[in-house]
Amino acid sequence: MRSSRTFPLIRFILVLLAALLVTATGTALRLEKRSSQSSSAAAITPVIPYQGRLLDPNTNTPKADGSYSMTFRIYDAASGGTALWTEIKDVTVSNGLFSTYLGDTTALDPAIFNGSERWLGVKVGTDAEAVPRMQLGFAPYALWSANADTLDGQDSTAYVNTTGPETITGSSASPILTVTQNGSGAAIEAQGAINADSITYNTPRSHTLSITAEAFQPGSNVNFFNTYGTGGAYVNAAGGHALVAPVYLPDGAVVTKMVAYFNDTSTGDMTVYFHRLSHTAGGFTILAQVSSSGTGGYYTRTDTTISSPTINNVGGGYGIYAYSTAWDS
Repeated sequence: MRSSRTFPLIRFILVLLAALLVTATGTALRLEKRSSQSSSAAAITPVIPYQGRLLDPNTNTPKADGSYSMTFRIYDAASGGTALWTEIKDVTVSNGLFSTYLGDTTALDPAIFNGSERWLGVKVGTDAEAVPRMQLGFAPYALWSANADTLDGQDSTAYVNTTGPETITGSSASPILTVTQNGSGAAIEAQGAINADSITYNTPRSHTLSITAEAFQPGSNVNFFNTYGTGGAYVNAAGGHALVAPVYLPDGAVVTKMVAYFNDTSTGDMTVYFHRLSHTAGGFTILAQVSSSGTGGYYTRTDTTISSPTINNVGGGYGIYAYSTAWDS
């Protein structure tokens, strides 16, 4: 964020002007610096108030009233160097005194005052420029606050502009933006749609997919019951048969376990498989399985050793396969 502060700027200007003194040598005029009058606190024009006195070096008396052509230059060196800014204008002199604003004719570029030392040179009419040049103090550098290089040591590109769209770009492996909420509110609240190529959790989030009995269908043309009344599904036919149900999971999800609930009242055992059918190669691949054994009753069986646990919907589909060797016996 960039800022421009009015009061410190004016205060610095007053301190600067009270300390300046220039004497021309080898010319018919002597330029004596006097303190300026107070400026309006409301003024924010990027100018530097400048006031002085013109004296005849031979008589040390004020120069005659009138208008004098004066040239002001800002340099990057105490002598020689490069003139970074030049302003030529007529300045009215009364009783030797004159007052003007540097920058009211030729605008001051705040970028001139970027932290490097600067000097002011003054020339009256066709006379040589007064020496020595005056080193500028704090006040002109306050102009740069309107277009500051850094804020709290950070470049302006490190901050977000709240008045329009912003693009934040990074090239490291670390997150570009981290938001920490120590309170009870949301870390980020967005109004409108959020578009993202992907969303990655800092830590995995666990979700449960439940498949009810009503989702199962027989794997062959046999009689079966699929009722919400008892909450179960079974095959009403002799011999070995299977019930199957599709499994819909988002691509990239990781399956950590399979839990099967069933009531085994048959003489045969029940085996429940979580499997994958390849779209191209055909055939089932068993990813997890649980079984009853011997004694009948209600079972809860869990398998946490999932083969190929990451869901790949592009290459195949997923399902549950419940098989018994003797459903009705």
